[in-house]
Amino acid sequence: MLVSEDLVEATWKKVAAMDGKAALAIQKNCGKSQPELTGFVIGWMHDLRPEAAGLGLYVMVVVFEMFRATGEKIRKAPENSVMRHWKRNAELVARLEATGAEARTLSAANIPTEERHVAQYVIDALAEEPEDEPVHLTAKEFWHLFATLMTLVDTLHDMAAQAAPRT
Repeated sequence: MLVSEDLVEATWKKVAAMDGKAALAIQKNCGKSQPELTGFVIGWMHDLRPEAAGLGLYVMVVVFEMFRATGEKIRKAPENSVMRHWKRNAELVARLEATGAEARTLSAANIPTEERHVAQYVIDALAEEPEDEPVHLTAKEFWHLFATLMTLVDTLHDMAAQAAPRT
C-alpha cells in the first residue's frame, strides 16, 4: 500500500479547497504524466451525463494527487496494463452486481486492491451526496465510474511499484 489513510484524508481536503484553476492544472498534469491512463478514464466517462462525468473527473484528479503526494516515482502506464486492470475491475463489478451489492453498503475491505484507503475514498466520493452540490448517480453510473476509477487506482499502484528500485 502506497497511499496511507492519513494521506487520503489530507489530499481530498486539499483538493476540495482548491479553486477551479488549480484543479484544472492538476488535470492537465495528469494528461502529461499519464496520457494512456488519463485518456482511458476520460474516454470511458464520455457517454455519462455531464454531472456524473464531472464527478468522475473530480475523483480522478483527487486520486492522481494522492499518488503524486506519496513522492514515489510512477512509470507511465502502457495501454495493455490499463486494459488488464479494466478487465479485472469490470469482472469485479459484474460479480458485485450479480450478488446484489449496493453503493451505499460497499466497503473497500471487500474489494481486491492494494490501495484499500484510496478505494474507500472512491466508493465514498461516488456514493455520498454532498449537501452543497449533490450528484445523484444511477446504479449503472455508479458501477461504471467505480470500475473506471478503480482501474485508475490499480494501474497507478502498479506503475509506482514497478518504478520502485528493487532490492
